[in-house]
Amino acid sequence: MTSSNDEKEDDPFERFKENQRQTDEDALKGIAENPEAFAMLLSEYQASAVHMLRNLETLQVYVRVHCRNQRVEGDKWKQALWRSVPTEMALRRLVSALKGVTRGLENSARKRYEHAEGIKSLKKERALARARMNQPQLKAVPGQQGSAVRGDEQHVPRSVYDLQGRDSA
Repeated sequence: MTSSNDEKEDDPFERFKENQRQTDEDALKGIAENPEAFAMLLSEYQASAVHMLRNLETLQVYVRVHCRNQRVEGDKWKQALWRSVPTEMALRRLVSALKGVTRGLENSARKRYEHAEGIKSLKKERALARARMNQPQLKAVPGQQGSAVRGDEQHVPRSVYDLQGRDSA
């Protein structure tokens, strides 16, 4: 007699589902590493969520009209309305939650892109810092500040105050 655990292990559909989960996990790992693929996946999810949202909003209107018009003989004023409130509130909460999901999907895609851009700029900054550390700095010669010294050139006065005891023309 075989147990139910043995049947699950030998069931090809179960093995297919397990392989499918593994494939999905590998694909999601690749998507998580690529910001463009991440944004594309979330945009697909957002499109389907917006489609569901549109359908639920339409359903909400029809349910409201139908439930409020369900009158029972002997109802007092607005009893049908009060009976429909729990259903309407449940749909309203669902629509609100779905709107939050769509906002969250959009924010997640934006934050993932900002993260990737931040990493790129950080890598550039660190590469520049490493390059600066590896190249020796030119030291200024005492007496001359901020200008590079060229040995074959003579000192040419640039103003009257640079004459250093010589007469001007």
